[in-house]
Amino acid sequence: KHWHLVAYQKKLGIYSFSLDDRIEDLIITKKKVEEPIAFNAKEYFKNAIGILVDDTPVETIRIKAANHHFKYLLIKKMHPSQKIIESPKLLDTKNLDYKNPDIWGTFELVLQPNYEFLMEILKYNRWVKVMSPDHVAEDVANHLKMALEYYQ
Repeated sequence: KHWHLVAYQKKLGIYSFSLDDRIEDLIITKKKVEEPIAFNAKEYFKNAIGILVDDTPVETIRIKAANHHFKYLLIKKMHPSQKIIESPKLLDTKNLDYKNPDIWGTFELVLQPNYEFLMEILKYNRWVKVMSPDHVAEDVANHLKMALEYYQ
């Protein structure tokens, strides 16, 4: 029940328009674009998670993942740029002792650490931790602190 239209608009440039139940009217015509622009979707979205491309600078992000989620992220990459920096020393454990450094592995990603990246990181909760850059790790921590306040 949610579509996005990636289009060019003179004031905004290339923009992803959200098409959901907020749209009250949509007219599809057979009118041809008079001055089409060159657009390469793969290139345009290469530094994004999802469809949000904004002015957030592209950065190299390092994350640690606990062994069970490390294996998950090997199969279902968070982003195409994802690469392994260090595998966990203990890839298979019966008990998950998050204080044990041997269950943690490290990935590196190159992307925009914007809202969609934050949502992706938060869905992994305690099983994934942003290590660097510091300001991205602090942003995640601040969001978690604010959410925790709801329950106190």
